[in-house]
Parts: sequence; C-alpha cells; structure tokens
Amino acid sequence: MYSSEPSSIAKLGFINLIPAMRLMDNFKTISYTQVLDESGSGCFSCPHFASCKLHTSDHCIRCLKKKYKLDETVKYVNEKNRYGEKTPLQRNALLLFLYLHYLHPDQYGLVQVTVSKAAETIHCTERSIRNNLHLLNKLNYISLQKGEYPGTYFAFIQSYPQYFHTMEQGGRNYISLSYNTFQTLTEEKEINTIRLSLRILTSAIDGTTPKLLHNETSYKEIRRLLPNYCCNKFVRRITETKTFHTLFQIAHTAHTVFIDIVEAFNPNKLAENLKKDCLLQIDECIKSINEKANQLGYKLGKHWFLTKKEKADIANIALQYQPIHIINALHTVYDSFILQKRKIDNVGALVRTITQSNSRFYDLNS
Repeated sequence: MYSSEPSSIAKLGFINLIPAMRLMDNFKTISYTQVLDESGSGCFSCPHFASCKLHTSDHCIRCLKKKYKLDETVKYVNEKNRYGEKTPLQRNALLLFLYLHYLHPDQYGLVQVTVSKAAETIHCTERSIRNNLHLLNKLNYISLQKGEYPGTYFAFIQSYPQYFHTMEQGGRNYISLSYNTFQTLTEEKEINTIRLSLRILTSAIDGTTPKLLHNETSYKEIRRLLPNYCCNKFVRRITETKTFHTLFQIAHTAHTVFIDIVEAFNPNKLAENLKKDCLLQIDECIKSINEKANQLGYKLGKHWFLTKKEKADIANIALQYQPIHIINALHTVYDSFILQKRKIDNVGALVRTITQSNSRFYDLNS
C-alpha cells in the first residue's frame, strides 16, 4: 500500500529539475580579486621573500613598497554539459513532476499517483494529469505503467538514485523543498513565474548562478534564467506577482533587483525548522501524557520519558510525514506498549512504522 498523502519535504535532483525548468544558454562570468603584485612590489629581491611566500610576516605587513593588482577569474557556465538535455516542461507537466517527489518515492524512485488527487492538487483536470503523465514518460522524466486500481499509475522517477550521489560519483546535487512551497507554486498560472521562482530557490543550494541572492542582481542576469522573449519589463512583472512576493523579499532599483528568500521557504533552513517544530510538539505530547499519569496516581498512571536521541529520531520523521500522524503514533505507543509494559527495541523505528500506518489510514478515509 502506497501513501498518497504528500510528504512535508521533497528532494528534487538538479539532473532532472534544471532541464525541466529550461537550460540557460552558455555564458561566462568574470570576477576580480585584489592581489599583491609581487613583481611591481619588488618581492623577489626582498631578503625575507624565501621565508614568507604567503606575505603574512611582520616585514610584509609593514612593507611600504607593496603594490596591488586585479586578478581576473573567468568562469564558464554550460548547463547542457553538466545536466544533460531534456525538453523543458510547461506548467502542468512541471508541477506534476514536482508533485511525484512528494509521494514518498522508494530508494529507486517508485511512486504511486492517484489521478484525481493530483488534479485537485495542481488545479487542473484529470485528463490533463493523464496526458502529462504520458508526456513525462515520453520525455524520459519518468517510466510509467498503470496502477493496481482504476485511476492510479506507478511511476519511476528517472535517475532518482543519482540525486544523492556525491560529486565524485557523478551526482549533480539536489534541493529540499517544503510542501508549502509547492502549494504556493500551484497557485501560479504563469510558467515563467514558476521557473524563475524555482531557479532562485535552487540558487540557495547550487553555486552555478552567481550573485542571485543577497546581492543587487541586474535584469540581464535574471533574464538568463528565462526564455529569450522575456524582457526587463516582463521580469519586473514576474517579481510583482503574489506568488513571488510570498516566496521572496524583493527591492527594485532602476536597473537591478535585490532578492532574498523568505525564511519559511528557505531550503537551507527547511529541515532544521521542521524538526525543531516537531520536537516542540513531541515535548508537549509527553508532558500531557505525564500530567495525566500524575492525575491517575502511582498505582494506575505510568510516566514515559524519551532520551534526547529518541526524540531526535522521532523528529526526523517530520521530514516525510505530517506531525499530527507522529503525535498520534506516540499516543498509540504509550497505550499499546508503555502501559502494557511491552518491550520496545527501537522507539524511533516503532513510531515511524505507526506513523506510516496512520498516514495510509488517513488516505483511505480522506
């Protein structure tokens, strides 16, 4: 049985996500760094040069003959070479592909998708979902086959195991996006707003797009992320949409824009915030259980205390399942194991199993 309730976080590999959004045209960037001009400063004739080639000695620091120059660094960006080439996706296909990643892929990327729930989530028709599933299959984003029940499909997300490979193993990195971020994107109808939003979010993880966050970025640099027909006016219109203002903090000048990610949607802080919130709910749950035990007295009541590691293991479940199912699982463990004095080998594993079951039961009754 597969859970159709979406996970709190999805991990999206750049090897699929970047081509799905649209590859940038090849370009180069030039950066300048101020460095010591050893020749102009006379370093080679200095008696201290042999003992301090890093120029950190007191003699170098106090030297009045030092001269500096600008060192030019050229960086070439070729996304086709790095990620491969696939056909870019339009709105419904792109959102559907993102949605599949929230359906608890196994280690090989296998998910089961229910057409009606996908259509409701992405705000399109069931026919569009079916058509786009077949399109994703044709474009080699997924491998598709009919599911066990009417209105369901099995889909293998292509290259899913590669998402988590190191750079030495040929990995291309991945980004963790919250389901709240995905829901915000589903409210947007314009594909280029979705593309630009995803591009800026990925730039928080990936370093191939320089100066995109926490800096004044020119419209020319932003236009690289979009199709050639997108002019400065088009870009400015995107940055003024409700979707964009939900995800980002923006400030404009005549020729540049300053962009930062709203903390609630920041991929770098996402997992940490989810686990922190879940830990608070775990503490409240255990506190409530022990308060009831106090009211029952020592003959009937039984207290339950979790170790720091056990709470951390349970909080990690929040990266996949909604906290409400985790809290319900804790109550089940207390009633069925703690009160019954049954042995528990691994609290975290037991809570995870019951949480999965709670999620599936919720799906069947929703």
